[in-house]
Amino acid sequence: MSRYEELSVGTLLTTGDSLVVTGVGTKEGTEVLQKAFTVTERGNDVLHKTEFSFVDYPLTVLDASTGVGIKIYTLPVGRISQQGANGSIALTTTSALASTLNASSTMAWGVGTITQAGNVTLAGTEQNVVQTTAVTSSATVNVAGAATGGVGLPVLASLNGTSSAVALFLNFAVATATDIDANATVLVNGSVTVYWINQGIY
Repeated sequence: MSRYEELSVGTLLTTGDSLVVTGVGTKEGTEVLQKAFTVTERGNDVLHKTEFSFVDYPLTVLDASTGVGIKIYTLPVGRISQQGANGSIALTTTSALASTLNASSTMAWGVGTITQAGNVTLAGTEQNVVQTTAVTSSATVNVAGAATGGVGLPVLASLNGTSSAVALFLNFAVATATDIDANATVLVNGSVTVYWINQGIY
């Protein structure tokens, strides 16, 4: 077997890892977006560790929505017991700072089971996998702001995907609406890891 194995969830490293290739979810996004991140599945027949790695992942942060949410993954059908999550994200603004996303704007990032809903904060199921975490946008165009780390919620609720599979969304919000003047182009770099158990359909 080669060092890399292509499956529906992306490129899975096979050297020195305990990989899971059954009972996993599905990588989401357009062809362009899928090329900018990988999904690695580790674990065993019970516990799954799903790792997302983003390299210059392109987003358009919307002025009208003061943010953006992108579906990155769909879990398998079943009741999903969350076992924890963490991640680290940095943002690079590639559009003009003065007329789109202003320099050093305070934003929030998180992972949830619904997309960002057009608010200046992330709340509820917009951030029920990785909770809302402050991150600062670029101070200089094409130069990344500092990476910030986030973790899962203190109380981990099960995700009910028994009738319809639950999706995961990478969400962003601009904390002050006046900090964004028009749609901004942003690159995301970093990683997110989610631990979960599929308890089946009941």
